[in-house]
Amino acid sequence: MNPMEKRALRNLSIMLRSNRCDSMEEKHQNIVKSIELAKKALEYDVDDYHSWAILGNAYLTLFFMSSIGSRTDLLVRCKSAYQKAINDPIVRTKSDVLFNYSTVLQYDEEFEQAIKCLHDAYRYDPEWLELSNKKQQLLNLFADICQGNKLDRTVIKAKKLASIKEQLQSEESRLKCQFQNEKKFFNGQTKLIDELCEGPNDCLLVCRIVSYIADPHNLFFSSIYITIDSRGHTITLFVYDLVKNKGPRPGDSLLILKPYLRDYRIKFNGQEFQFKALRIVDPLQEMLVNNMPITKDCVAIPTINVTLKSD
Repeated sequence: MNPMEKRALRNLSIMLRSNRCDSMEEKHQNIVKSIELAKKALEYDVDDYHSWAILGNAYLTLFFMSSIGSRTDLLVRCKSAYQKAINDPIVRTKSDVLFNYSTVLQYDEEFEQAIKCLHDAYRYDPEWLELSNKKQQLLNLFADICQGNKLDRTVIKAKKLASIKEQLQSEESRLKCQFQNEKKFFNGQTKLIDELCEGPNDCLLVCRIVSYIADPHNLFFSSIYITIDSRGHTITLFVYDLVKNKGPRPGDSLLILKPYLRDYRIKFNGQEFQFKALRIVDPLQEMLVNNMPITKDCVAIPTINVTLKSD
């Protein structure tokens, strides 16, 4: 093993990601080369945790430049690289590595672990106030989500609620007739929110957006809605990759194909947040708004700045 060769490869990997580019295609090519160089550095020393952190940073950069179809594999690789990096007691004290890892965890909706990473990063770097601010802002958002799910009992008046339920029931009946022979739409089979199982559900869900959870600090990679079904039950909805102010709005009806349900329990420092949510990763394929598909101009890959203080 040649330590100088390993360091040279690591530095080249960092440099390629830092270079200014004339096009997104050139930027993409540089990131791919950066990943290859970080991997070569690890061939010299597979236990070099700094190289694992650099590889994780490179994967994270590429992740937020990639289309939906290729992100799942990149997310797995990125998480694995960071997990190996923070096995080292020195790397584990690097606030930027923990911050970037928290970003990956948050996208994968491992919210409790993401908050703990931010908390640990701030312990090691108390002058970096963004860490503490982001942690508290996330906790505030979770409180807003929990409060939002009580809308059916605190905000919507009985007459309005009855009207929404009747309209959604009518829409469910129409779908059963319209799609009774179309497998893509599960032959028109609909379910209610409380009938959904955790994970993907082979059915349709008809719901109405009743409110939008504001995210003034752009912390989430998804838009956050509170929706209601024909029985009057509410649930949070995370819709990824929507252009701000171009997605669905309160009052819009949604048809969700193969709704994916997750049950969240987030505990941190004596606080606890528990809620269920639906996750739409590909809005072009997974939902209709007012019986119409989302248009491509409403969807964009989210952007992120990877923090490289110790890269």
